[in-house]
Amino acid sequence: MNRKLYKAAYDRVLDKKYFFRHLIVFVMGNFVLFFWSLQSWTPAVFYLLTLIWIRVVALHFASAYPEVVKDFRFKNEAAVEKAIEKELKLLKKQQKEKKKLAAAQKTTAIKLPLKPIVAKEGNRPYIDSDLV
Repeated sequence: MNRKLYKAAYDRVLDKKYFFRHLIVFVMGNFVLFFWSLQSWTPAVFYLLTLIWIRVVALHFASAYPEVVKDFRFKNEAAVEKAIEKELKLLKKQQKEKKKLAAAQKTTAIKLPLKPIVAKEGNRPYIDSDLV
């Protein structure tokens, strides 16, 4: 039994190691494909190859990190309802904050005094710094 657990752990570590190697090759390969497509192909071929390769990398990620992928799945209705309730609470909280902010902005309206500018050049009832 201990040997089976060790083998399973060893396989998972290797899978994670190979996933990161695959990810690095993916990034470098996309740079090469991009520059190669600028010279010889049409860009559509580059996009198609990149999309296919992204799918393969995503599948490799799902096999290397099943615990992360498991967090994105809802297996039963109770988990879905719990997630919906959590989102509802968050949205209600955001709406309350928006209402408080709007009410605060309405009550604290700034009234700026307007000064008339109807004077001749030499006899001004205002200072030049009053003008913005």
